[in-house]
Amino acid sequence: MREHRNVSKKHFCPACDHFHYQASSNVPGAAGACLLNPPSVFIVGMVPVAGAVMLDPEKQQMAPVIRAYYPPVGREDTCSQWTVRPAGEA
Repeated sequence: MREHRNVSKKHFCPACDHFHYQASSNVPGAAGACLLNPPSVFIVGMVPVAGAVMLDPEKQQMAPVIRAYYPPVGREDTCSQWTVRPAGEA
């Protein structure tokens, strides 16, 4: 299997225009996040909610707990959407 053209050209995520550095991340090996696309949405769980008007107090309504995250990327990750970072910009 051949290595990807971005790996052979050293086009890794930290040099990409879509890369955002994050100093502290709870993901092992991640150096930052890719901001190319909107964050991915995840349903973490369900929690009970109390409505303003409850017809039957024994029936609890549940609401989803929703979180959204940008994909974490490492120092040696790359993808097919790699875009060169413009020189001179932060």
